[in-house]
Amino acid sequence: MGWEEERIVIVDDRANRWNNELGIIVTAHHGQRVFMKACLESLQGLGWILVVYDNPQDRYEINMLDSYHYQLIDQFCMKHPTKEVPGPTYPQFWNYRNGIDLMIGRNCKYIFTIGADSVLERPEGIWEVAELLGDGDIISCSTKNPTRHKEAFCGTKSFLVKTQAFKAIVDYLQELYVPWKNVGNMEVRFGRAIRDLKINEVIVPELPLEDQFAHSYDKEGNCINRGTWGALLGYRHLAGENKIRKVNKIKPVEEKYFDKKYIQPKELQHLEKYWETKDWAHVENWWKT
Repeated sequence: MGWEEERIVIVDDRANRWNNELGIIVTAHHGQRVFMKACLESLQGLGWILVVYDNPQDRYEINMLDSYHYQLIDQFCMKHPTKEVPGPTYPQFWNYRNGIDLMIGRNCKYIFTIGADSVLERPEGIWEVAELLGDGDIISCSTKNPTRHKEAFCGTKSFLVKTQAFKAIVDYLQELYVPWKNVGNMEVRFGRAIRDLKINEVIVPELPLEDQFAHSYDKEGNCINRGTWGALLGYRHLAGENKIRKVNKIKPVEEKYFDKKYIQPKELQHLEKYWETKDWAHVENWWKT
């Protein structure tokens, strides 16, 4: 019997995902773990999932992910500590740098990015977004709106981009801004890269009313005016909503999206009572925390 007849075929599902058309980069830090499980669950089945994690710099024993997070992803990367530069822009750059460096070896055509504090309620819409992108290079959840953006702008809360275009953008950012210079936030930097490199940006048919996806609600307390990303992907910025809902005295984010382990105890006591009893008085107590 020749070796061809004796060969055993082993199917490695994760290896198959590695070759899928779509790669997903989830940018995350330890403060987003309250919504991270919901985020990762919403991405299941779409493609290879890579989490790029901000280095917590201390207390690693309590600031890293839990085992169930790792079970929902295909790959994990943590950047180096960046405490020398304050603010979120520098860590975000290194998350993108590490993310594209790991993804570039794949055969994927597209990379989709999302923050770990957001969720897709209609993940199958990603292929409709890809249709909108067509022959373009990048399509973002929001782009320059003359009524609120004076500079170049590309919303980085979530975007779909061709792999080679993403690498070109990140290479450009590194060449110009490392060592880091105080030149705008990441949205401005992305906008400049797209402009200067002549990246073919496709504008979403409907821009969100605001770039944080958290400030507009209907009378029932549902987040609205989320543009194309909301319509096609059911995109929600849960951390933003959680903050704004409390400030504006609106009902809390749905129970199913919270990882209760990471809710502050003073908030959890009121939220759990509300979810159990539906007594609105507990929501009013939550507003005060």
